[in-house]
Amino acid sequence: MSKVRIELNSPGIRAFLRSAEMGELVGGRAADIAARCGAGYASDTKLMPGRVIASVYTDDAKAARDNADNNTILRSLL
Repeated sequence: MSKVRIELNSPGIRAFLRSAEMGELVGGRAADIAARCGAGYASDTKLMPGRVIASVYTDDAKAARDNADNNTILRSLL
């Protein structure tokens, strides 16, 4: 059996996680989830110190109530 050794390029991985391409990827996924949830849901993408993050949230009281009663955001992840 051969021994495989993998060395990660930490600065490269850090740059990849903060890149515009990663922002488009996670932002697009969050927008798709918000669209599946329906009216009253929105998504946002932010550049944090370590990586790009995206979130889906309720935009009005009716959607907040719907999400509390039915876990709409969680069910839309699948």
